[in-house]
Amino acid sequence: MQEKTIIDTKEKIVGIFSIMIQVFRLPHAGAGGDRTISSLKMHIMRREIRYIDPEKINQNLCFFLAYSFITMPDIKADVAADGSAIAAKRYKEHSRIAEAKRLFQRIYGKKIDDNYNGFNFATE
Repeated sequence: MQEKTIIDTKEKIVGIFSIMIQVFRLPHAGAGGDRTISSLKMHIMRREIRYIDPEKINQNLCFFLAYSFITMPDIKADVAADGSAIAAKRYKEHSRIAEAKRLFQRIYGKKIDDNYNGFNFATE
């Protein structure tokens, strides 16, 4: 029999979606580092929310960062031959950014520059 927690009994799964949302000024809301909002901690621990510092990267890489989760998925936890647990591998922020830049270069045939205006859904 599966154990139920208080959170499980309050939730009803209606649909499962895979989306990426870009939020500006997220660090000021307290979602990064030690200033994490308490209601977000549970989702961060479940790895449902991924925080990428917008000041370290070009904002226009949003589409390619989302695409990197398809080409470079996180590896699930596994069990070693001796029965010990192997921790799940979660790629670092700089690895995702490097993958996004590599995907950009593969699709457009040139390196991303600082003047890139973003992905234009209507024309591309």
